[in-house]
Amino acid sequence: MSTISMAGELIGPVFLCIQEPTGKLGPRVTQSIYQASNIHVSCSKSGKLTKTHIQYWAENVVSPSISEDCLLLRDSWSGQTDPNIYDDIFIKNITCKQMQIPPKTAADIQPFDRYFFRQWKYFKQNIYDRVAIDQINIDICSRNCILKMHSLIHNQVSAKTFSPMIKYSWYSSGYTSKDPGHSENVHDVRFSFDEDFCSTVACDGYSFICCSHCRRILCFNHFFVNDHKH
Repeated sequence: MSTISMAGELIGPVFLCIQEPTGKLGPRVTQSIYQASNIHVSCSKSGKLTKTHIQYWAENVVSPSISEDCLLLRDSWSGQTDPNIYDDIFIKNITCKQMQIPPKTAADIQPFDRYFFRQWKYFKQNIYDRVAIDQINIDICSRNCILKMHSLIHNQVSAKTFSPMIKYSWYSSGYTSKDPGHSENVHDVRFSFDEDFCSTVACDGYSFICCSHCRRILCFNHFFVNDHKH
């Protein structure tokens, strides 16, 4: 669960809910799961979000990431529709007004559904495909690999080069009349290049991705296994 702004930025870390039989992250689980500064992990017995998780997200992810007055566009999913969730989470005299997307309109006016999530899913699918095609000895469906994957994707799409792409998500949903112009998508920036091999010294691995921050061409090992971030 990510948050994007109309200014073309990712706001705060990505919020992830994992399945845990007890519904709680005990000390042993907390010590063993993958951790990174750009993900915030919670859990539920089913692995699905509830209204309680949305309140937790608002207090622990959104609120610390907002430093000025804002307008929060809420989804029509029932867990997010209670405006009282957001009433008391902002401090330092920050005013947060709210608007709710009407039910059954997400495909037309929800910025994530209109464009942004397609890019995130495309990135994720490229990771899954590379593991399968090259038969890489990684359990990509394991809990820690999934957390790591979303952390890496979040880090990559937070690069300034993707700001027009995020702005386009809002423009295509009708919230602004200002066309951001040409925007490079995930395929253009990350997976469209001519180099066959990793640029890392002494590495003969096949190229997988072009980092959106440093523009280095990296193999799967130097990107995913080595947790390449900026």
